[in-house]
Amino acid sequence: MPRALATRVIRIELARKRPDEQVQDFYPDEIREETAEFGRQIETWGKVAVDELKRSRPARVPGLRDRLQDCWTPLLAIADMAGGDWPDRAREAAILLSAAGQPPTESLRVALLTDIRAAFGDEERLSSKDLLARLLDDPEAPWGDLRGRPLTERKLAQLLRPFHIHSRTVRMADARAKGYLRESFEDAWTLSLTRGSYP
Repeated sequence: MPRALATRVIRIELARKRPDEQVQDFYPDEIREETAEFGRQIETWGKVAVDELKRSRPARVPGLRDRLQDCWTPLLAIADMAGGDWPDRAREAAILLSAAGQPPTESLRVALLTDIRAAFGDEERLSSKDLLARLLDDPEAPWGDLRGRPLTERKLAQLLRPFHIHSRTVRMADARAKGYLRESFEDAWTLSLTRGSYP
């Protein structure tokens, strides 16, 4: 993608389907009726919300360049209006998708997967506490200073959520603890680290 265009868009990179993955055919006609009511609700909401959205000035996302900030502003305004956890989720998405503060060839997500693979080594399971300790042990990695704070178990879980990776109770040598299984990362490592991106 030309640099001039890349700095003016929100990039969502896709990965090719693996040979062993099955997909369901998509036919627009089959969902048209199902989504019609939802479309009417969005249209009604939009007519009411448009003036407030025009006046909205969402807080900047640390690390986003001016053009990327402009791209995200409408979505952040909508998220702020929706309330709940949407403002935080939208800003998390902005950081993840736009790789704020990371080298252009390596996004925050890819960096995290790379470091987690190194942290696992040959082990099949790690407690959340041990995984976090190994990530924070690398002084050159960004995990000790994410927007002014070190990575926490909760933040780690949030960063892994887009990969559909979740902590679970795992059996360690002498006890059970919250942690992660190596097998939970295999798809993400295959799809992301071999291509430098994740859909």
